[in-house]
Amino acid sequence: MGARTQSPPIGSTTEHRRRIFHAANALTTIGLIFTGFLITYPDLRAQLIGGYALQLAEWHRLMALAFMAMPVAWVLKTPTELLQTVSWHLRSTWLDLWRKAHYGICLVASAILVVTGTVLWLDIEVSHTTLDATVGAHVVSTWVVFLTIPLHWLSVASRVVRAKRKQATERSHKAV
Repeated sequence: MGARTQSPPIGSTTEHRRRIFHAANALTTIGLIFTGFLITYPDLRAQLIGGYALQLAEWHRLMALAFMAMPVAWVLKTPTELLQTVSWHLRSTWLDLWRKAHYGICLVASAILVVTGTVLWLDIEVSHTTLDATVGAHVVSTWVVFLTIPLHWLSVASRVVRAKRKQATERSHKAV
């Protein structure tokens, strides 16, 4: 078993940019899920916020543009950082299997969402079968991303708990 690879040091510029990207990506993802859910279920939308279908669709499109622009901007600004981050995720140990799976799931689902969302947004003329498949892939990918969020939070919480336990153990050994 190989040595565990380390993420960029806390406080480093790379770590700072990575955290900003993660926060911005998380906010746009949650916003897209929320607005998409309300667009998909108009009866629920009517009960929660009344009408606003056109404004909601516009907010959804604006968040989608931000969602698509962020990785492109990161690649253009700091391509080596992106490669280091991807490399770090791929080289992490089998204990980090969930992190690898989450990373892969999000990348694949995001690509599907971008392609299907673009087809739906631009109202590209396709057959009914293709349109149904596009909508289906968009909805399924949305649910996949949505369901990974609580798993991601549990993963982060468990890492925090393990780190706190390790710190407590190290302090107790130093005290002895």
